[in-house]
Amino acid sequence: RSANVQLLQRLVSASLSHSERERWQIVGARRVENSQLWSRYRGFKVALRHTLGIGVKGEGSGGGHPGIGSSEDTEQNESDDEHCGCGANGRGLECLLSGKSPFVEEAVSVAHVETVVREHFLWHGTGSEAAASIVEHGFRAPRADEVENGKRFGMGIYFAESLDKSLSYADVGRQLGGKQTCTVLLCRVACGRSLVTKELEDPSAHCRAMQEGRHSVLAYPGGVGPMEFVALSEEQVYPEYILELEG
Repeated sequence: RSANVQLLQRLVSASLSHSERERWQIVGARRVENSQLWSRYRGFKVALRHTLGIGVKGEGSGGGHPGIGSSEDTEQNESDDEHCGCGANGRGLECLLSGKSPFVEEAVSVAHVETVVREHFLWHGTGSEAAASIVEHGFRAPRADEVENGKRFGMGIYFAESLDKSLSYADVGRQLGGKQTCTVLLCRVACGRSLVTKELEDPSAHCRAMQEGRHSVLAYPGGVGPMEFVALSEEQVYPEYILELEG
């Protein structure tokens, strides 16, 4: 296995419940290199920093993938920290990787995560055909009449730190021998200012978020999770990796 796949496997295992960690193995991994989607995502982060009143720091003239420079956090988003990921420190999946491997920078560019815009690595479960379309054309926020999954906390694009949760949205197939297969995306999500809801269901959360000028919904059902992140626009998401899992 390549060093990148080994690192991604550690992330997969760390994102799963104890009962599932030995089950799911990566059988295919591809890093997405889509300059059009990256440029769109980069533009969203630049606009978000200005919206939040934060100057552009450390941004080079090229602005190529990965990242566009990191900035220090500000007080504007600190109120969300107690609710956000990985031991409630607001660092998402990237805190599972930082300092754990010499291959972190090469594999998922953790050093370029911008905490100032609440950028996180998060999972998105889907089907293989949908995943192929996403990495080519980007996410598309669904209309209300198109949604089968993802109405629980309002309209938007759903992500999670818990891979178990994202797998519940994935199309799971079955191979000879009884093993299951599925596709997940590891994505960068610039969450910005989040509307936090602890309701078990909150279908109008996205409406309140938009009315309050927020950029996402952070659902923390019952105050115990698993947490879900709902992005309100396609531009605030970049699919970093497409993974095929078997278990």
